Amino acid sequence: MLRHDELVDLEADVLVVGSGGAGLRAAIAAADRGADVLLATKGKVGGSGGTITAGADISADSASLLRMGLQGDAADSPELYYRDTLAAGKGINDPALVQLMVEEVPARLEEMIRWGMGVTAVTHVAGHEYPRGAVTSGEDMVRTLMRRLNSYSIDKMEHAIVLDVIVQDERVCGALAFDCAAGDFVLVRCPAVILATGGGMAIYPQQTSAEELFGDGYAMALRAGARLVDMEMVQFMPCCLFSPRGWEGHQFPFVIGPGTLDRL
Repeated sequence: MLRHDELVDLEADVLVVGSGGAGLRAAIAAADRGADVLLATKGKVGGSGGTITAGADISADSASLLRMGLQGDAADSPELYYRDTLAAGKGINDPALVQLMVEEVPARLEEMIRWGMGVTAVTHVAGHEYPRGAVTSGEDMVRTLMRRLNSYSIDKMEHAIVLDVIVQDERVCGALAFDCAAGDFVLVRCPAVILATGGGMAIYPQQTSAEELFGDGYAMALRAGARLVDMEMVQFMPCCLFSPRGWEGHQFPFVIGPGTLDRL
């Protein structure tokens, strides 16, 4: 049992765990509302997490893309995007979450473009009736968010693993972390914790995720009383070598287009 005097003691209004796209954007939103924010990450802020590795396209209805000055089609709408998404999900999507996505994405994309993120093309991929994919890169997304993040006074705890969320009387009151660089356990006292730790793909021997994504955020959320859903939905891209043995687990560039999965 650790004694209180063996812990580094920190305080914040909001602790954000994870520094990929979701974590950076959450920290910006909290700071924008005047919160004292602490951002904790296993690596270096701006250089770790899953977002920076992405070959990214952000889908929004084509009419909204057209209004942003991008290639689009005025015949499209959020309603049609909603319909296509439910159809592609074969009816197992959560309609409320799909509705939130199609309504929110245009504003969030326009915001990122305003902050300096580049869009190189608009793609039309399978499952979409209209071209909806605003093509960018994970690196550009992270650079854009970092510029915005650095305009606030946000404290950062890098090379640190958050071990658990602390709950008392069914309310979050902090978190326990380990500072890998200093070798110290850290107690963070805060009334709000945002878990932006990504997925859990790294628990598999062959996978295509960043090495930090081993599902610890799921476990912390579950222990804190959260309800997990759709845990069977794990995404893998077809770009991980199984053989020869010396190359096992290495990734290689991939191309996904109509019929690609049918040929695998």
